[in-house]
Amino acid sequence: MPHLLSGLDYWVGEPRRVVIAGGESREEIDALVRAAHQTYAPNQVVMGTTGSVEPFAAGLPATEGRATAYVCTGNTCLPPAQDAEALARVLAEPLQPDCRRRREEAACAGGIGTSPRHVGAYRACEQSGPD
Repeated sequence: MPHLLSGLDYWVGEPRRVVIAGGESREEIDALVRAAHQTYAPNQVVMGTTGSVEPFAAGLPATEGRATAYVCTGNTCLPPAQDAEALARVLAEPLQPDCRRRREEAACAGGIGTSPRHVGAYRACEQSGPD
């Protein structure tokens, strides 16, 4: 029964994706993967950017040759993190479900969701509180 409830939560809720774009250091990638899995979030998906992944994830780049983690909901991402501590801080903050409409509007504005306009729309939503 608990697995059915987890499945329902994933289906009803908006999954959070942690996309890790590989850099040149395997140690950096491993540290980000460990940080992503240290926070319990039943509807969180951790994925890379190569292989059989959705086009959205495949388009997220590593920054300055370093492993980079993006925390995304829908097609909108928070600013990227390049170290495990920064990623852990981002993942510790709960997403506000009342901001779903504004995130969707930001995602429809174009781009992959990491542009300053998308990040700004997400931050404005978080600061303004529930709809």
